[in-house]
Amino acid sequence: MNKYKFLLVFAVFISGLLMFSSCEDDMEELIIPEINPSETQFDVDYKEGEVSIELNSNVIVYTTIDSEDKDWLSYHYQDSCKTLVLNYFENDTTADRIGHALLTYGDSTIDVTINQEGNPNAISGKKVVDIGYEITTVDYGGTAVTLFIVAAEETANIPVGAMVEIQCSGDDGTIMLIGTEPMITGIPSNGKFNFVWTVEMAAGDGFMARLVGGFDPVSMKAMYSQKSHLFETMTVDYGGTAVNLLEISAEEAANIPVGATVTIQCTSDEGTIMLIGTDPEISGSPVNGKFSFTWTATMAAGEGLLARIDGGFDPEVIYSISFKTELTYEITTVDYGGTPVTLFIVAAEQTANIPIGASVVIECSADEGTIMLIGTEPMIIGSPLNGAYVFTWTAELAAGDGFMARLDGGVDPIGMYCRN
Repeated sequence: MNKYKFLLVFAVFISGLLMFSSCEDDMEELIIPEINPSETQFDVDYKEGEVSIELNSNVIVYTTIDSEDKDWLSYHYQDSCKTLVLNYFENDTTADRIGHALLTYGDSTIDVTINQEGNPNAISGKKVVDIGYEITTVDYGGTAVTLFIVAAEETANIPVGAMVEIQCSGDDGTIMLIGTEPMITGIPSNGKFNFVWTVEMAAGDGFMARLVGGFDPVSMKAMYSQKSHLFETMTVDYGGTAVNLLEISAEEAANIPVGATVTIQCTSDEGTIMLIGTDPEISGSPVNGKFSFTWTATMAAGEGLLARIDGGFDPEVIYSISFKTELTYEITTVDYGGTPVTLFIVAAEQTANIPIGASVVIECSADEGTIMLIGTEPMIIGSPLNGAYVFTWTAELAAGDGFMARLDGGVDPIGMYCRN
C-alpha cells in the first residue's frame, strides 16, 4: 500500500514539474507590448517649432496625426525610430488649439497632445509678419538714387510663396526690384504694391529696390497661410537598380490648393529631386534646406505626386504656402461687326489686389469652351481643367487698367480669385 502511495505522489510531483516547465516556456515566448513615450503632453507658444519624444517601447510604434490637425501638425522619426519628432506650424488664428498624435500598437493606444496658444498677430486665419527695411539715397554717377533695402535677417522671415505688401502713403511713383528676372516693377494702387516672394528672392542675401517719383513706403508685410502635408519615401527596384521615391497620396494632394507654393524642407542642401510626369520638367536641389515649386492645375488633376530623389536628398517636412484673395468681375455681351462677343471684365480696383507672380484662378461650371485674355503678349488662351482656368499674373498685366478676356464655346465662369 505504501508503495502505491509513493508512486502516486511521485507521479503528481513529476506532472507538476512538467506543468511548471510548460508555463515558464510560454511566459518566455509571450511579449507584452509596452508603449512608453517619455512625454505625452506639451504646452507650446504660438510660434513654429518641434518637440521630441523618446519611444521607450519594446515594439514598433505606429504614429497617426488626427485628421483635423494635419494642416499644422506632422511627424518624422529619428535615431532608428527610437525618437519621434512632432513638427508644428505657427498658429494662424488667435484661438488656442490642441493637436493629437496617436501612438498605436495592436489594441494599445496613447494620445500625445500639443497645446498651442493663440497667435496675437493673426488676422482672419492668415499669418502676417512685419518686415523691417531701410531707405537710403546714394550717388550713382552724379545722380541721387533712392534705394529700399531689406536685410537678409528680415527676408529670412518671408517664406517662398508669401504675398509681400509694401504699403505707401499714396499712389505716387514707381518701384523697381533690383536683380529680379523677369524684372518686377510697378506703381502703388490704393496705397499698396504687392508681389509674390519667389525661390530666387529667398536664395538672395536680402533684397533691394529703386524708388522713383515719390514712391513713399510706410510699412512692409508678408502674408500667407500654411498647411503641412503627409508624404512617404520608399525604395523600389527598377530594372535591377534601387530607386528612391517620394510620394504624396491622392488623398493628401487634394488638400493642396491650385496656385499654392509647395515646399519640401530637407535636412541639408544635398541631393536632387525630379518630379515625375511634369511638363515642363521640375527638378533641382534644396536651397537653404528647401525645395519649392508651384502646385498647378495639372498636378491637381493627377492622382497625387511622385518624385525621384537622389544623392542624399532627405525630406523632413512638406508644406504649402498660399494667400487667397477673392475677386469680382463682370460678364457682358457686345456687338463686334455684327457678331455677339462675350467679354469677361475685371476692373482696375480688383486687379490692384493681385500680387505680381500670383496664380489667377477663374472657376467654371464645366471644362467647356476657351478663355482668351485680350492684349497680352504673348497671347494667354486656354480652356478650364477640372473646372478652373489658371494663369500667372505678370508685371505687364499689373501695369494695365484692369483686364478683359473673350469667352467662347460655352465657357461659364462662376467665381474668381488669386492665390500665391
